[in-house]
Amino acid sequence: TPSDYAIVLHTYPNPFNSKTTIKFLIIRDSEVELTIYNISGQKIERLLNGYFTKGQISCGWDASDYPSGIYFYQLRAGEEVATKRMTLLK
Repeated sequence: TPSDYAIVLHTYPNPFNSKTTIKFLIIRDSEVELTIYNISGQKIERLLNGYFTKGQISCGWDASDYPSGIYFYQLRAGEEVATKRMTLLK
């Protein structure tokens, strides 16, 4: 079923070298949290946490301090949660 709160669009670039941008669409005004996890499921960074109005959001992540590997970004908007994968290559 379609999302009521947000749609994760993509990261660009992915794979990436140090910096990437996560883009998503907020369909309904809501509390939004965007968090990065490592391959072990440990939370390593929270990029966004607050109330956002509907519209497209872009959020950059500078991973210069992290090793190459698979990472996950998790978007929570309203009652919905979406998790996607990205690859850091140095």
